[in-house]
Amino acid sequence: RASGARVGGRRARASRRGAATRSANADPADDAADVASAILKPRSRGKHLDRPWHLTYLRNQGHGTPAQKAAVRDLWSTYGVDVQTYAGPAGDDAGSSSDENDPPKRATTTRKEKKSPQKPLPALDFAALFPELSPLSPVALEIGFGLGDSLVEMASTCPGKRFLGAEVHKPGVGAALIKIHSANIRNAKVVKMDALWLLRDFIPDGSLFDVCVYFPDPWSDTSAHRRIVNPFLLKLCERKMMRGAFSFRNGVETGESLGGDGITERKKKQTRRARLHVCTDDASYAEHVRFLFASAEASGTWRAVPVDPADDTYGVDVMPGRSRTTKYELKGTKEGRSTFDACVELL
Repeated sequence: RASGARVGGRRARASRRGAATRSANADPADDAADVASAILKPRSRGKHLDRPWHLTYLRNQGHGTPAQKAAVRDLWSTYGVDVQTYAGPAGDDAGSSSDENDPPKRATTTRKEKKSPQKPLPALDFAALFPELSPLSPVALEIGFGLGDSLVEMASTCPGKRFLGAEVHKPGVGAALIKIHSANIRNAKVVKMDALWLLRDFIPDGSLFDVCVYFPDPWSDTSAHRRIVNPFLLKLCERKMMRGAFSFRNGVETGESLGGDGITERKKKQTRRARLHVCTDDASYAEHVRFLFASAEASGTWRAVPVDPADDTYGVDVMPGRSRTTKYELKGTKEGRSTFDACVELL
């Protein structure tokens, strides 16, 4: 049947398999147009509203252990971040939730109120989230932190830097909260929501110095449109990450952009640009990232950064938090899976 044909008086829905095939075989020019329109179209309120991207994770979250559930209940107020995802009509402050599967409860509105102008959604205030740290300290976002091992590692390694971790699965959030609390870490917070939604609508423009995506859900080649490392993510990073080269001392920005020709060689060694770090142990995903980053470099917006695990910068400036000793990675090494690291910086 043709897509949209009526069956028994009702319009038949196009198959998901067909939609996936069309997405995978789409023209690159069409993809670029879709990315641009997706970024410009704000998602303002409600469940199943505007989401012009494919879900990059499975909804099945598991139940979690009693300790993880207790951590979410007891530690969220200290280390968790509630994102107000529903601004409502002008003058209406009802509704606040960062979980699209648990939409905010709000009073019933009339048809006239629904047509009234929507207030802009409030962006995160990193200075308020981390009052103990300098407002000039750099901010890093980890997308899909799993059980929180790398988030805790990078926060411990760079105590003067601010870290925000995004995860959709409650057991992982609980596990991370336990580790953050046990390590007495004050420079890391967690948020439970779709990272692409968080990036597009709630992260301030030009505010991130690092974005890390470690061992994302691999998805098969037939479901490549659901991989979170995609053109949409790169376009979001171009908007949300800091532009130019910056100098930091003890994790605090000196306040000067050092992109000109008049700086000394010594200062050049102290500076770098905002970076996107990705690692995977899936061979198909690694090839997908290579192709995507090559296209990004060809555009002139990004530049590849050499990755050498033996270098002193590995785990700090390159692939921050990557100790290569997590339980997941050691298991993968034992099973014969090799890890692929890639890093690009924004020009």
